[in-house]
Amino acid sequence: PTSAPMPEPTPAPTPAPTPAPTSAPTLAPTPAPRARTATATSTVSGELDFKAKMVPVKVDVHLDADTDVATIVIEGPPGVWFGVGFGATVMSEAPYSIILDGSDDILVEERTLGMYDMGNLLTDGSLQKVSQESISEGMVAVELQRALAAAGEGFYTFDPTADSIEIMVAVGRTPVFGHHISKAVGSLKLTQPVIGFVQGH
Repeated sequence: PTSAPMPEPTPAPTPAPTPAPTSAPTLAPTPAPRARTATATSTVSGELDFKAKMVPVKVDVHLDADTDVATIVIEGPPGVWFGVGFGATVMSEAPYSIILDGSDDILVEERTLGMYDMGNLLTDGSLQKVSQESISEGMVAVELQRALAAAGEGFYTFDPTADSIEIMVAVGRTPVFGHHISKAVGSLKLTQPVIGFVQGH
C-alpha cells in the first residue's frame, strides 16, 4: 500500500525585534542672566546752596575730564558783588576766588584772596563768562567755564576724581569788590551720574 505523504512542518513565527529604549535628549543648561552694572561717565558735578546760612549764594560745579572743562554756575543777589573761593575755608589760605561785581552786565575776575584784604588779581586764566540771566527770587545766575588745570601760580586745579571741594562764599554791600557783609563756608560734594547699564560678564 502507498503511504500518505508527510506534511511540511510549519515554521515557528519569528518574534519582531524589541527596539532599544531611546534615551531622552540631554538639554544644555540655560545660562544664568549676567549681572547689569552701571556705566559711569567721565564727568562729576555737585551744588551747594548757602541760603540756609543766610548768605544768598548758590554754587554749581560740573567737571568734564574728556573735554577738560570746568563749568561753574554762580547765583547771587543783583546790585552787589558776590564771590566764591575754592579749596579753602579761611582767607588766610589765600584761596583762588571768582568775584562777580554788581553791575548790570556783571564783570567777573579771578583773584587770590588775602587775610582781610582784596588779595591779588589773576590775569592769565582761561575763565570765560558764558551767560547771565535773572532767575527767581530776584537772583542772578552767571555761567562760567575754564580749564580744569590751574593756569599758573595762584590758580586752582579742579580734580574730577575728588569727592568734594571746600567752598567759601561772601556777599558785599556795594557793586564794587570790597568788604563783605555776610560769608559762609561748606563742602561741595561731587558725584558721578549714571547714564545707563551694561551686561556684566
